Order: sequence, then C-alpha cells, then structure tokens
Amino acid sequence: MLSWALMTPLLRIKRCCLTGRVILTGKADAERVAGHLSLDDVLEAVVNAPAIYKTLRSRSTRRAVRHERVYVIVGFTHEGIFVYTKGALRRFAGEDWFYLFVSAKRSFEE
Repeated sequence: MLSWALMTPLLRIKRCCLTGRVILTGKADAERVAGHLSLDDVLEAVVNAPAIYKTLRSRSTRRAVRHERVYVIVGFTHEGIFVYTKGALRRFAGEDWFYLFVSAKRSFEE
C-alpha cells in the first residue's frame, strides 16, 4: 500500500470518498438537496472524475490552514449527471484524512 505522502491529491480524495471519510458543510448539503442529488450521487461523481478540474488557494480566515488548497472536481454519476464539487483535504486525529466538501451541486457543463 502506498503511503499518503506518495499519493496524488485526487487519489487521496477518492479514497476518502470510498471509505466514508467525508464531511459536508451546511452549504454543500443545501446545494446537494437543492440539486436533487443524494450523497451517493456526489461521492460517485468524485470517484468517477478523471482529474481535478482546478486547484485554488483559499484566503479565507475560516480555513484550518492559511492558504489551504481547495480542489474543484467535476465528475459524473452512472446516470450521466455532472456534479460540481469543491473541497479540501484535512488531517484529523494526527493521521487520518478526510475530505471536506464546501460545495456540491449539479454542474452546468453538461
């Protein structure tokens, strides 16, 4: 098994989604519900995503780490629904990782 340090961010994000180590903010959850998406739809889209669409550097003072990397991923479900997600990898309890969704909605790039 690869160590976390050797994995690409996308692989780490996909592993978090597959193992249920994800958290949705209130905003992301509201967007998901408004877009008639289940949590499974969002996770499936991230796992099916071919690449990270864009990497941003957050300047928000509310972030856990100054200039935290925020990843934008546009993926699709098995039904062909494109889903836009934005989130950050976070370290928890000294070693475990989880992916924090700050946005999860239907993409208009269909």
